[in-house]
Amino acid sequence: MRPRAYEWNEALALLPLLESIAREVRERDELLRRIAGDLRRMEKRGRGRGAEARLLTAEAADHRTALRQIRTEIERLGCEEIGVRPPTIRIPASGGPEAETWVWRLGDLLPRRFGGVPNSDAQVPS
Repeated sequence: MRPRAYEWNEALALLPLLESIAREVRERDELLRRIAGDLRRMEKRGRGRGAEARLLTAEAADHRTALRQIRTEIERLGCEEIGVRPPTIRIPASGGPEAETWVWRLGDLLPRRFGGVPNSDAQVPS
């Protein structure tokens, strides 16, 4: 999909949706980590092949499927997930491939300019 570029006011209008998406990413990521820990503990106790383990494995698969769908939605918006902890999303700025890009992390009030990095070369900020 060809990336969409956003004017500042459009990027601001996108934030409530991105916040909702990022919260779901964070919640599902936390659930997957918890399930993985539960499955490791069950395996150590010799219960890694029982019905409960199979249910947890299926639940984890559901969460991974939902995360793939969420990432597809982010891409449909023309944005890019560039971090998970905390959820971090790159929002391409208007002005063509040489325009700066914005980065927004869950918990930020506003996106921040990603210092002169062209839309086509943006990577995770440090």
